[in-house]
Amino acid sequence: MKRLITLGVVTAALAVVAVASAATSHRAASLPVLQIAETNGMVTVTGTPQSGATELDFTTDLPAKNGNTGATLGVIRLKNGVTPEQFEAGIKPDGSNLAQFGSLETTADLSKGQTLKIQTILKPAQYVVADLNSPPSSNRHTVVQVAQNPTPAALPKAAATVRMKEYKFSGPSTVKRGELVRTVNAGKQQHMAITLKVKNRKQATLVESLLRKGKDKKAQKLIRGVGDLMDDVSPGAINQSQVALPKGVWVLACFMTNSKGVEHTGLGMERTLIVK
Repeated sequence: MKRLITLGVVTAALAVVAVASAATSHRAASLPVLQIAETNGMVTVTGTPQSGATELDFTTDLPAKNGNTGATLGVIRLKNGVTPEQFEAGIKPDGSNLAQFGSLETTADLSKGQTLKIQTILKPAQYVVADLNSPPSSNRHTVVQVAQNPTPAALPKAAATVRMKEYKFSGPSTVKRGELVRTVNAGKQQHMAITLKVKNRKQATLVESLLRKGKDKKAQKLIRGVGDLMDDVSPGAINQSQVALPKGVWVLACFMTNSKGVEHTGLGMERTLIVK
């Protein structure tokens, strides 16, 4: 599973902070809201967790460091019968056996001073909300019980949908800043929609080619910034947020690896995206 090994190299090389594409001001008035915060070394969830569409508002007191965001918070739905104690005792440091315990429904990369607002669908279940950059033994996680809502809310209609599947992205080639974009993991593996800023379409094509050939270091030289539509999530995960990426040309890329250790980019999972 381990997520951003390659991306971490990219961001460190560029010495840039990842640009969050989740909205910083949007809220669907009809959706219930959970506030998820990592402060003073603790993860807390405020609100009334109920099944159905929900807005998750993420904050942290951890500053960006060495070109990486301060925190990566994950919302993990446990399988029926799996206890938080079993999850904490059994999950590997790199998360590669996550599917044995549950599914990663939402991931938020952010730093001090940011508020990321992501809309998702919660199911009646027990969840663990954790700092994915810290081992379970660090206690930087909390447990949340999501109750059944007899009248669950539905997600607002998105202006566009980006689907992730082995091994490609499908959806629009152009999105607009501020519009609501949905990301769906329609595959059987974990996927991410990382965004890499490049100068123009020609360089986007070159970056795609380099990533497909496994020449990540050469691709780094052409990358001007890093963000995401959604960091890694498990199969079936649905999330949406307003696009806050700067206008220009971006390359969507999935840096997850398959069972043979091959990056999904090397299997063709990259695509040019224009933000207007």
